[in-house]
Amino acid sequence: MKSHVAVLSSLCLGSLIPLFEFSKRLVLHHGLQISFLITTTTTDDSSPSAATSQLLQPSNLPPDLHLIRLPPVDVDKVTNSKMQLLTRICTITEESLLSLKSVLMDIGIPKALIVDPVTTQAFDVCSELSIPAYLFNTSPFSFFAFSLYFVDLDPTVEGDLADLPEPIQIPGCSPVRIEDLLDEVRIR
Repeated sequence: MKSHVAVLSSLCLGSLIPLFEFSKRLVLHHGLQISFLITTTTTDDSSPSAATSQLLQPSNLPPDLHLIRLPPVDVDKVTNSKMQLLTRICTITEESLLSLKSVLMDIGIPKALIVDPVTTQAFDVCSELSIPAYLFNTSPFSFFAFSLYFVDLDPTVEGDLADLPEPIQIPGCSPVRIEDLLDEVRIR
């Protein structure tokens, strides 16, 4: 019997595409059975993007790669038009993950769960079900380094990062200009 691994992707194509390709390789080159879990919204169900539709066509799936859509989230109920994009994505993901435990139990507890950076809240469910969890991060190293450094930087800055007079010096990286930061980071 093949080992069963679940892979969880957020709505972000920057995560969905690499995770999907990684999942195909796990099936084709390592003989695993993959349940590819996708967060969805009521909007996604009625009109998925052309890129998503093409990527997830059954003809693109090896036999042991199974697509499982998490129950759709009603975007209008959990977000509003004033939310910034990253906040909207995180809110939708958080709401979508409420069904994760029951979905994992329905498909059979996998040997591992692989998630993207937006779906790390799934680690709590994995801990509860004793499933090893792994992060698949396709971000550039500089973003990863900034993410680690931000934990130390945040408490040392009063006000918004947008008010800093100079670029941020991240150890081992080129300085990051304030205007290049995500709005959610620049303006707290």
